Amino acid sequence: DQDYGNQVPSFMIDVLTGPYSYIPGVTYIDNNANDIFENGIDTPVDTAICYEGPLGIKTYPGTKSLENVSAVFHIGGDPIIGYPDNIEEVRNYVYGLLKTGETVDPCVWAFGRVEGGINCAEIDPYFWCSGDPVADNGWVSNVRSDVGGLESAGPFNLVKDKEVEILVAYEIDNGDTPLGGITAVRNVSDAIQVFYENNFGYPIVAVDDKQSVVYSYKLEQNYPNPFNPTTNIVFRIAESGLVTLKVYDILGREVATLVNEYKPAGGYEVEFNASGLASGIYFYTLTTGNFTATKKLILLR
Repeated sequence: DQDYGNQVPSFMIDVLTGPYSYIPGVTYIDNNANDIFENGIDTPVDTAICYEGPLGIKTYPGTKSLENVSAVFHIGGDPIIGYPDNIEEVRNYVYGLLKTGETVDPCVWAFGRVEGGINCAEIDPYFWCSGDPVADNGWVSNVRSDVGGLESAGPFNLVKDKEVEILVAYEIDNGDTPLGGITAVRNVSDAIQVFYENNFGYPIVAVDDKQSVVYSYKLEQNYPNPFNPTTNIVFRIAESGLVTLKVYDILGREVATLVNEYKPAGGYEVEFNASGLASGIYFYTLTTGNFTATKKLILLR
């Protein structure tokens, strides 16, 4: 848009919490073979987690959070990548295809080029122009126009009167040049992710004047995972204080206390022996001072 001159705005989307999906044989064992997850009948092998900060944590046994499956863009009025005119064209775009249903070939596509010695045949064609335009590396756009974007995740089922929570961040900024706008909005994206981690249940972070991230507290994913019957949990605390590390079952009942004592700042590793517990999804929570973090572990016998 001419109103911006060289200060072209850049727009970015961060998917912080994606939709969740029940997938028989993947996220749960369908014991009665009806393709519907039924708690208490079917066996969950994965669990989606929705972090809600002060409101707590929601868990969805038998599901997993979905990642994006495509990212495309549109130019109004263009016959090849113009805005969709009907349901079929919308569906094609959702799947990362052209509006005609064809798969984009990054090697010959008129709207992008492949730079930096990358093999164009090995690029994922469903994420259009997924390279780094600032570094001029990978599949980058040739378009000098105002464009609209579409990101998709799925498939997942929508059930009447049952919510599916999706949390995304829309970010916009500009700079003195078009590429400078991309760098500027990346800084906004970094700050948004730090804010989300700081306030919605991930490890607490601190930000200096250069937006670099320094982890003050950390709860690592247990290893191995899945496990039988023992696994190790590593955590780090920045300040001395009372530390608790507890394990809960899928219903929120405490099944083990691994740590409950005063500890000085530093890193620690604890072994969890799940002998006597049934196979399934469990959660372990680290609490010290104002810091709390939770992760899930899977016991498979």
